[in-house]
Amino acid sequence: MLKKAPLLLALLLLLIQCDIPEISDITPPEVTIIYPVGGVILSANTNVVIGAADDDIVTKVWYYLDGVKMGEIKKEPYVIPLDISSLEKRTQHVVQAAAVDNSSNTGYSEQIVFTVAETPDIVPPSVEIVHPQGGQLVRDTIKITAYATDDRAIQKVGFFIDGDSVGVDYSYPYSYEWNTIAYADTILTDHNIFVKAFDTGNNSAVSAVMTVTVDTLRN
Repeated sequence: MLKKAPLLLALLLLLIQCDIPEISDITPPEVTIIYPVGGVILSANTNVVIGAADDDIVTKVWYYLDGVKMGEIKKEPYVIPLDISSLEKRTQHVVQAAAVDNSSNTGYSEQIVFTVAETPDIVPPSVEIVHPQGGQLVRDTIKITAYATDDRAIQKVGFFIDGDSVGVDYSYPYSYEWNTIAYADTILTDHNIFVKAFDTGNNSAVSAVMTVTVDTLRN
């Protein structure tokens, strides 16, 4: 047994020195369609907004419209135009997104069904800020919440602070997490908030402006 020990040790050292092959990446990206949402009625050209994530790198994203590959984008945000002008009206259509990673694994989203409206949409939406209220003292991270309605459907709601676009939400309840610490440049500072809603006909409306005060003493 003792005579075999040097031989076993040599074999063990040989195995250690050998290159161990890396584990192959076999996990496809996770893909979702953020917009359009299922069941929506579209009245104008819009964008397909796609979310894609991977444990390595997402190299490109595209979508299929009624089974036909459309567009291709390699960098975030993954937003690809959707032209509905030639699509049959009052008929259901299907979009499905796809993404490929650095190891050529391909992931697919769920299929989203939408309908093209028969007539143009000329009625704008309405929108208001539900929270916070004007004159409110805010601190830390707060949720700006908006309420938007339309005679057909809301496409998205954009959020603005001091005139700068800071975020967008495509689904109800429409909200944005605002970290007020970045705005706390004096002891008490006033900042203006408003939101802008878009319907599926690309009509838009802007809410009233809410002025709030950031409490830097508590941030």
